Amino acid sequence: MAIDMRDQRVRTTVDRHAAVDKLDLYTEDVAAIFKKFQASTKEELSTEQVREFLEANGQNLSNSNDALLRRWLVVLCLSI
Repeated sequence: MAIDMRDQRVRTTVDRHAAVDKLDLYTEDVAAIFKKFQASTKEELSTEQVREFLEANGQNLSNSNDALLRRWLVVLCLSI
């Protein structure tokens, strides 16, 4: 534990574990893959196809087209 004398508060310093660093890298990889998947899906599917899929799965269709695409991707990923 280290004491920061400038503002009289105690702060702790902890070395990061290698597994945490690895998990951070995996999270970044998954996020990058998801963004690529989202971009390719946006190019390949029409808004009407996305609406049909969401409607068939009982989802709300009242948002913008981009929000519908994000919801479609979440429904798709969570149903796997």
